[in-house]
Amino acid sequence: MAPTTGIRVPATTTALSERFLELTTDIAAAVGFDGRLVGANPAFTRVGGATVGDRAGANAHELLHPEDRAALAACWAELVAGARDTAAIEVRLGPARDGRRWFLLSLVVDREAELVYLMGKDVHEQREASNRLGDAEARFRSAFDRSGIGMTITGLDARYLRVNAAFARTVGRSVEELRGMAVREISHPDDADPDGSLIVELVANPGGIVEREKRYVRPDGSEVLVILNVSAVAGEDGATQYLIAQMVDITQQRAAERALAESERRFRTLAAASPAGIFSAGFDGRMIYANDRLAEIYGLPCSELDGNRWLDRVEAASREPLVAAARSVAEGGGPAAIDVRLMDGSGARWARLNLAAVSGAESNGMGSFVGTVEDVNVLELEAGPHRLEIRASQYQSLAVDVRILALETVTYRGSLEPTRAPAPPPVAGPSIPTVMYVIPNCYMGNLPPRQSRLPSGCDVKQVQVLKPTVAAR
Repeated sequence: MAPTTGIRVPATTTALSERFLELTTDIAAAVGFDGRLVGANPAFTRVGGATVGDRAGANAHELLHPEDRAALAACWAELVAGARDTAAIEVRLGPARDGRRWFLLSLVVDREAELVYLMGKDVHEQREASNRLGDAEARFRSAFDRSGIGMTITGLDARYLRVNAAFARTVGRSVEELRGMAVREISHPDDADPDGSLIVELVANPGGIVEREKRYVRPDGSEVLVILNVSAVAGEDGATQYLIAQMVDITQQRAAERALAESERRFRTLAAASPAGIFSAGFDGRMIYANDRLAEIYGLPCSELDGNRWLDRVEAASREPLVAAARSVAEGGGPAAIDVRLMDGSGARWARLNLAAVSGAESNGMGSFVGTVEDVNVLELEAGPHRLEIRASQYQSLAVDVRILALETVTYRGSLEPTRAPAPPPVAGPSIPTVMYVIPNCYMGNLPPRQSRLPSGCDVKQVQVLKPTVAAR
């Protein structure tokens, strides 16, 4: 007598068939038209979590995932009603506590026995892999379409298979217009050969990546420059199937770099010709840039101005006030000017530093100083009265009577007037001396003084006019 499987089968079923059902890893079962499980092979029993005897009389739908019951019920109704004799459907089977698995069920109706025979193949791994692939595809499509940088997929015939909205905006066209378009139609003419070489290189090296700059031409004729990153995607046979590219618009960046380079060129030309020292230094006092004139004033080679050596050329008595002024500027006190005395051996005895601060946002996150240094050598005189005369080519000389007081600094300001054209010789008569304007301890000259050019404490109202005395004949 053949071993029983718990499945009701026609008498003509051979023992070989029964043995096959016992050994196969595919599930097999017989279910009545009323949906009750009649019999099952060992594989189905393992999925159901019970022996045939235990499951006999239980509703088959108890093994089904709740989300699959409606679809299987509709399929079952068509089989039982005679609308169809066979069906195939993927469902999740098994006890809920152990986690159900995906099976591909093949269903066949036996109307005489009022049974539906089913064979089920476990496709759980394939289904999960397919779901993961679908999720990955969905994520890729979302990232591709929503990316803020341009992305394209190009066939080996150099035509766009797919482009995203960011790329379409970059080249001034629509996504629909670009799909199927040849790459050369929107490329700069000078980039045609490099594009061809790029495809050849990537076809020969599947999985390779090429990065270079590329120019596109918009419909209005304007050019756009991008950084292009292209990689080859290989198929299962290892051969390149298509190219995927990402591009970042650097048109404005390149324009800014050119403008910066031109500005830098103009600045260095100006700095080289400037009679004043020009510098940039960090808030820590380290010199970042200095022109040749600055090196002359400090008496150091340009190569030795890097760092803090320039500060060593400032005499100790001037160094503390200079540091205090610099600290005030760095803390937002506004530009400042300070005169400092330099060490012996410098190119100047006195120098005037004009300082301003550059915020961290304007200098790569680190605050810095910019400014100029002027040679303002001071004439040192002994205490007492002195008469100074200042001469310059093409200017009228200026004579000033000054009184130097010990331990005090007195500032006198005056202006040199351009030399006037010589007056015509007098017709006759005696010469008349020039009128002199004098403010004691402040000003003396043959021109009226200006209040704006007088030192502090001097008042133009105190001017005395000395007129010449002409003897009568």
